Amino acid sequence: MKSEESNWRWLVCVFAFIAQFLLGGFANCGGVVYAAVADRFNSSRGDTAWVGSLPGSVMYITAPLSTSLCERYGCRVVTIASAVICIAAMVLSSFYSSLYHLFLTHGVIWGLGVSLGYFSTFVVISKHFKTRHSLANGIITCGSSVGTLTLSPVSQWLFKTFGLSSSFLILAAIHSVLFACGMVFRPVGHTTMTSPIAEKRIKYFDWTI
Repeated sequence: MKSEESNWRWLVCVFAFIAQFLLGGFANCGGVVYAAVADRFNSSRGDTAWVGSLPGSVMYITAPLSTSLCERYGCRVVTIASAVICIAAMVLSSFYSSLYHLFLTHGVIWGLGVSLGYFSTFVVISKHFKTRHSLANGIITCGSSVGTLTLSPVSQWLFKTFGLSSSFLILAAIHSVLFACGMVFRPVGHTTMTSPIAEKRIKYFDWTI
């Protein structure tokens, strides 16, 4: 049983790396998105820059919520929710009608989806790795850097080849990989609640030290 769990945790590490590769990589492609949006809309540089910068801001602002949801509902559920939200955000972005439309869909909604999936990787690693946690954490953190180096030119090629709308649909399809990540992030053990009252006392934010 221990051998099986040990092997599975490295599979979790691989898929956590993939999730970081996709989400962290695409989140760091704000400059590419800025250039593509600037070519499409006749707007000021300041307004256009919001499309590329909003996802990262929303991603980190909602980090406490994302990790708290992982503790409450599990990393599998949160990662699958991330996949659904990211795909929906990209599909909605493909039907853009204005720059402000992209502020909401690509900036806020997709940023929230990225936050859920990105930070769930850190939580799931902490659950599965009681030993070699630092090594596993270092491996998955490399994912966003490798993703940035890889996905920046890929995103640029997509926008230039297929245009803004079609590229968002292609990116939506790519985000479906997160479903596989979520299925691998199975729970570790079970938490036994002593009573319904105790269950109600679970908090979204734990302020204890």
